[in-house]
Amino acid sequence: MDGDSASCAEVVWDVLELMGVKADRALAEAVYVGVSTDTGCFRFSNTTAHTFSVAALCTRAGARIYELNQELFETNTLERLKMQAWIVEHLELLRGGEMAICAIPRAVEEEIGVNEDDMDNISNFPRTVAGVRMAATLRETGDGETKLSVRAVPGCDATAVTVRFGGGGHKGAAGASMKLPLDEAVKAVEAVMSEVN
Repeated sequence: MDGDSASCAEVVWDVLELMGVKADRALAEAVYVGVSTDTGCFRFSNTTAHTFSVAALCTRAGARIYELNQELFETNTLERLKMQAWIVEHLELLRGGEMAICAIPRAVEEEIGVNEDDMDNISNFPRTVAGVRMAATLRETGDGETKLSVRAVPGCDATAVTVRFGGGGHKGAAGASMKLPLDEAVKAVEAVMSEVN
C-alpha cells in the first residue's frame, strides 16, 4: 500500500496497470471519480504529480471529465444550497477568524429536507471562508450523540482536535463520534480548538 497516494483509486489504477488491464470508459470514469473526489477536484494538499498522471490516463481511456466534474462539483440540490445558507448564518468564527465552528441540529436538517447525499462533504464548506485555517462541523445524530468533522489547511492538524474525542483521520480531514449532546459537544470542541496551533 502506498501511503503517499492521494486516493485508493490511484493505487487501484497502478495495480491494474501492473496486471496489464486495459481500461475502458467505465473503469476510467470510476477511477477518475475516486481520484477527483479524494483530492477535492485536485485542490487538496494530497494532490501529487502522480495524481494528475492518473487523471490524464483516465481521460485518454475515455473518461468524460467535463460531465463528471459538472455532476460531482458543480451541481447541488436546492436543499444543499439551503443548508449552506443556514451554515453561513450560524457559523461562529474563533481566534480572530482563523478557526470556525458550526453546529447543525438534527431538526434543522429535517426542516430543510437534506439527505445524506446533500450533507456529503458539507464539512468542507465552513473551511472555505477567507482566513479560516481550521473548521469544525458538528452534526446532531439524533441519539444523543454528535458527529464531528474537522477540516484544516496545510500547517494545521485536524487530528489535534479529533483525537481528543477518540477520533482520527489525517492532518487535512479528520472526524470523531462524540457521546455528547450537541450543545455540550460544541463547548468541548471550542475548548480544544482554543488550545491547538
